Amino acid sequence: MNKQVYNGPIGKLLRTIGFLAVLVGSLYLATKMVLDPGNAALPLIGNLKEFAELVNDQLANVSFFNETAYVFLFLTGGFILLTWVLRKGLIVRVLLTVLLAVNFLFAAATGDTFLAQMAVISPTWLVDLLASIDTYYNEVVALSDYVIPGVALASAFFLWVLFAYKKPNRLSI
Repeated sequence: MNKQVYNGPIGKLLRTIGFLAVLVGSLYLATKMVLDPGNAALPLIGNLKEFAELVNDQLANVSFFNETAYVFLFLTGGFILLTWVLRKGLIVRVLLTVLLAVNFLFAAATGDTFLAQMAVISPTWLVDLLASIDTYYNEVVALSDYVIPGVALASAFFLWVLFAYKKPNRLSI
């Protein structure tokens, strides 16, 4: 059985950038969820608050994280990079890329997301982009009440397929 990964230097760079983008985005979201007063009753949250405050102080120095859409853009971009680097088949790559992009646009358009209960503050360029696709968004959402949850569930499922069946199994994945 072949246990080697055949990524060239560009593939290794994109894989590293993808992992770092997912790490930064998820670290920010986890910090905000731990520091959220609504989650204070959860078990073991008190043990994590000290670490979350340290991370929050460091992330407060990064000015573009004030607009939370960039955090979700980091997560989405990181997962898209990982999809294109880790997966060989074209169908899952394209499908997952479209699902992740639509999921990001839904979160930015509604101002709320399924991943974390926080308001998505969008920069002006994203507000302009959403205004240009507003009619398409309204048509898609008008199809059913289950469109947005279906896209979120399909994204999570295909991400699981991407990572669960990746060979060779590695700790980083």
